[in-house]
Amino acid sequence: LLCRSGKLLASGLPASWRGQHFEVFDVPTGPGGTVSYAVRWHGERPAVLWEQQGDRVTLTAPAVDPSWSSDAERGEALWQAPERLPA
Repeated sequence: LLCRSGKLLASGLPASWRGQHFEVFDVPTGPGGTVSYAVRWHGERPAVLWEQQGDRVTLTAPAVDPSWSSDAERGEALWQAPERLPA
């Protein structure tokens, strides 16, 4: 899932997306709001840039970086490096 109730990448970051830049547009966060976000990689760490429209929610990414959350309308953050996949 790309977003569920403000949880970005609620199902986690697919292995095939690691190291790949991607963008997501106008995903519902609730009845009155949406979020668009982009993930850009800085070495092994993903950076997220986001913008909320309409009713804001607290954004989190517990499956990617449990320590991150934001109530901001827009912003950017550097997430933790994802766990290494087994060889």
